[in-house]
Amino acid sequence: MHCRIFTLADQIAFAELSGDNNPLHVDPVVARRSLFGQPIAHGVHTLMWALDEWLEGRTAPVRFKQLRVAFLKQIGLNQEVRFNLVSQQNNRVRIDVIKENEVAVRMVFEWLADEASYRGNVSPDLPEQQPPDLLGEEEIRRSHGFLDLYLQPETARRLFPNLARFLSPVQSAVLLGMTRLVGVKCPGLQSIFSELNLTADAADDGQRIKYAVAEFDERYGLVLLTVAAPRLRGTIRAFIRPPPQAQASFENLKPLVGDAAFAEQRALVIGGSRGLGEVTAKLLAAAGAHVQLTYRMGKSDAERIVGEIIEGGGQASLCELDILRPDWSGLTLPTHLYYFASPLISGSAKADFSSALFHAFCDYYVNGFAAIVELFQKKGLRNVFYPSTVFIDEMPANFLEYAMAKQAGEMLCQAFEKKYPQMRFYCPRLPKMATDQTVSFHQVQNPDPVPILLTALQNFGDSIVSR
Repeated sequence: MHCRIFTLADQIAFAELSGDNNPLHVDPVVARRSLFGQPIAHGVHTLMWALDEWLEGRTAPVRFKQLRVAFLKQIGLNQEVRFNLVSQQNNRVRIDVIKENEVAVRMVFEWLADEASYRGNVSPDLPEQQPPDLLGEEEIRRSHGFLDLYLQPETARRLFPNLARFLSPVQSAVLLGMTRLVGVKCPGLQSIFSELNLTADAADDGQRIKYAVAEFDERYGLVLLTVAAPRLRGTIRAFIRPPPQAQASFENLKPLVGDAAFAEQRALVIGGSRGLGEVTAKLLAAAGAHVQLTYRMGKSDAERIVGEIIEGGGQASLCELDILRPDWSGLTLPTHLYYFASPLISGSAKADFSSALFHAFCDYYVNGFAAIVELFQKKGLRNVFYPSTVFIDEMPANFLEYAMAKQAGEMLCQAFEKKYPQMRFYCPRLPKMATDQTVSFHQVQNPDPVPILLTALQNFGDSIVSR
């Protein structure tokens, strides 16, 4: 069985070879705020790896007569995938790349023996690394142009040794050009590659990839491109990803709260660099609290939020903290702890229970939470805000592990209250709200987190006063 795990180093190497340096594939900090919550493997990287596996053991060159590829599921870094040769009859082949028992990439192709391969005009250099274009709707509609072909021999042999030996170099360069087209040129920065269809066309002796947008459906973010390359012609189907979810500014939140409603608080917001933690940090600071927020990866996001609060007249600071490998030295003693640390919230495949996923959630929602509570209760912490979820009540099948881990966190809060009667824990079951973790291709209007969190924070304060 042929298996593969794509690492960040693999992705960076492929980006150098292809020129597709879209941050979705090579920048963990930027990708964490994407639709997928993490970097994902280039679709064409997966395609070329599978073709390289298929070519193992061959003794003569080949070229494609026809190639149809559907990129069906994203492949995250450090996730194992496997090569599955579904069928091979005469010169027609179907290959699936499987992730967690689901087809992630499906390809069907016909090939020909290619003893005298067409060479074309392929540069032996690496393509220049250019920042991906961010195109508006009208720019996408009008987008067209040419891309030069590149295939750096040494890098190609290192990454795809069988492709370098047995596939037409022009066709390898065309595949690399297709990912650069989608990831950098059109749709560019916010793109996701969906389908590639190529058919041999002996009449086309062009030296570059020519492309043009044939159709753009803004309702679904669908972009259909026609492409022509040396002795190949076809189409690309791509989508525009929704951008990261922006939260309300500090200035817009200030009028919603009293200037001194939380003035007595030294608030520690764990996981405050985005999403619900970001909104909570801003609301607390707007109401007079001195806020220290933590981040694990998003230093620039955390710096932006702290700068925004200070510029608006609030008090805030930041500290790097990985709740799984904590260094507590930079944290100040809080009067109130707000715990928003979270991994990527993902469901299990086909609603099958995943013990590994459940334990990954528990590392954050139970073990990491317990460690910081035990640390600060010895130093006088008395008030803890632990956001839970309505998924405990709704129990959606594909988020069972998440709901179970959150419920375990609630039970831990109850146990802590018995163990430390001087402490107060508040665990509101919050609904799904508009954050990076809930953005999707479908136009779902998740509720604004501001009024929901403001009510929860006020209830938290009232519950403390009433004791």
